[in-house]
Amino acid sequence: EAFCRAWEGLAGGSKEAIRRLSEQVREHSATVAEREGRGEEETEEEDVEARSRLRLMHRLYGSSRSLYETGQAAAPRVEQRSGMGPVKSLDQLYAHAVLVEPLFREKALGLAAEGGGLIPVRVSWDDTREYVRPEEIRGDVRLMRHLEWPKVKNVERAIVKILCLCDGQPSRLLDVV
Repeated sequence: EAFCRAWEGLAGGSKEAIRRLSEQVREHSATVAEREGRGEEETEEEDVEARSRLRLMHRLYGSSRSLYETGQAAAPRVEQRSGMGPVKSLDQLYAHAVLVEPLFREKALGLAAEGGGLIPVRVSWDDTREYVRPEEIRGDVRLMRHLEWPKVKNVERAIVKILCLCDGQPSRLLDVV
């Protein structure tokens, strides 16, 4: 039980850190787009501030990307990385999946709202599926509980894919969530 509480605290903190980072990126993108629309260049002061933010983000979140591409002559390789290098075990991979899943769901809801999409919901006892707009779901706890989300990949299936398709390297399995 203590482990579960500690894990939830870690997941919540990571989600908040990623949310803040996402907001900063969104603000910066909006500022750049606005400036380009007016045909203005970035001032030296703004450039220094942007570099300072970037250094701070590298210090807080690590300088490596979560997905890392390495180009090879025959085929490019994409792998999962943490701040300490490539993911080397299924435990790490599933820990990443647990942290990313709530963010993935929020992003999916946001994309559906932006694109006018519909979300599948199972609300009846016979498991019939209805499709509703994301705006109708937000704030409705009953509907949120019945959203139909894909499951995190089964561990046995992940092992098979790692052995058959990823040359035995867990870092190359990208579709756990």
